[in-house]
Amino acid sequence: MYHPDSGSMTEKKKRFKRGAKYIILAAAAGLFFYVWLQRGREQGEIVRETAAPVIVTRPEYGSLKKVFRITGFTEAETMVTVLPKISGTLITVNVGVGDTVQKGQVIAEVDSESFLLNVRQAEAAYLAAKSTYERMERLYNQRATSKQNYDQAKSQFEISQPRYELAKLQYSYTRITSPLDGVVLEKHREAGSLVAQDIPIVTIGDLDNLIIRAKIPEKYYPVFLEKQETINIEIELPALGHRTMEARVKTLYPSIIPETRSFEIVCTIPGDVTGLRPGMFVNITFALDEKEDIYYLPFSVIASRDKLWFVEKGSDTARVIEFEPAFFNNDYFQVPETYKGYDFIIEGQHFVREGQKVRVLNP
Repeated sequence: MYHPDSGSMTEKKKRFKRGAKYIILAAAAGLFFYVWLQRGREQGEIVRETAAPVIVTRPEYGSLKKVFRITGFTEAETMVTVLPKISGTLITVNVGVGDTVQKGQVIAEVDSESFLLNVRQAEAAYLAAKSTYERMERLYNQRATSKQNYDQAKSQFEISQPRYELAKLQYSYTRITSPLDGVVLEKHREAGSLVAQDIPIVTIGDLDNLIIRAKIPEKYYPVFLEKQETINIEIELPALGHRTMEARVKTLYPSIIPETRSFEIVCTIPGDVTGLRPGMFVNITFALDEKEDIYYLPFSVIASRDKLWFVEKGSDTARVIEFEPAFFNNDYFQVPETYKGYDFIIEGQHFVREGQKVRVLNP
């Protein structure tokens, strides 16, 4: 027999079971969240209690040079490109690259035939004009000719004389000579080449007197203006096994180059320049100032623009000092003597905060 309440009882049982499941799932989720939160808190406490590892250093004592470094090239102080003074055809070039030459030595010759003919023509005209002038002078003194004839003969003589001298001078230019003692650095033309006044033949340089031209940032101009005679300069030559030599400021140019915001100096090399050649690459170090008996630190201890981190004695706690270097070079900067016993953090300072416990790896 069908009972009217049997269907509703079954439905109630199903709803009860579903509700129980939800309650159990909610309880499990809450328990999981509680355990996860507690574990996170414990881990956070562990992280907060872990000391940051750092490496420290103390200020060094000694002297510190204020320097800056640039690169440059050597060149001959006296370097001349020889140009012919006349046009023509080169018939000989007597020197090659690397040859040593003396001042006045013939290094090349231009075909001289046409210039020799000009000399002969000018000489003949000069001698004829001279003879006529001397004859007219005697006649004029004897009142045997007019002053007009005398003046005309004199004028022709005065014109022919410089023409003759010019012809001889141009003929002498067919022999091209060295203007200085030195070494042939470059040969521009060979025999058979056509040359003119603007066509180079060879370049000669004096290798006994080498210089270095350097462009210096304009901010250093007051220092160079005041101390150019006492600034210590060291050059390093990588091509010669990193050989080092001293140099001296010879010329300080009085103007600033607008495009580069720099000024130019010329340095001489007073020592033995054996092996040096024009065009060699050099590293140049300028020692602008020096302080002795001071304490200094490497720039690597600075964590940011003006902060120095150190480890407080007795507490292994990170502390920070705001400090702006006043005297320094490319690697180090001076610190007050009161900092001499501080343990400054040189590695790990970027990851610590004020008051944090640290663990020094190099006590």
